[in-house]
Amino acid sequence: MGGDMTRWMKWAAPGVALLLATMATGPRPAGAAGALAVAKPENIVADGYSYGTAFNYDTEDEARTTALERCRSSTKSEKRRALCKVIVIFKGQCVAVAMDPKDGTPGVGWSVAETRNTAEHQALTNCQDTAGADRRDACRVDKGVGCDTKW
Repeated sequence: MGGDMTRWMKWAAPGVALLLATMATGPRPAGAAGALAVAKPENIVADGYSYGTAFNYDTEDEARTTALERCRSSTKSEKRRALCKVIVIFKGQCVAVAMDPKDGTPGVGWSVAETRNTAEHQALTNCQDTAGADRRDACRVDKGVGCDTKW
């Protein structure tokens, strides 16, 4: 029986470990999602920029629809509304958008990352890269920051 028990334990150990790991982390809802939609014209200085975020939605379709609606409703410009498109769907991550708040400036950036701090830092860096030397310090994280926590 000793040999049979040893063979059984070698076979069963990985399954037991997986079961215990699943029990420790608990069940997670399936399908939670976030999305980022942007309208980025070729000439941001002349035409501006719009975006919409969505997070903690039960499905990718809900997140996509909400992000698009928010992007389109954030501007009165028909041109920008038409340019809104979802550029990323994410799960269990954070989204941040940074921009230079002064009209007629090119600084804008966004990021999706594992943590809010990382997303904000990357979005600021991306904004600074497009803002130009004289406007780098003007970039600010905008209000559309959030994390998808329902995953």
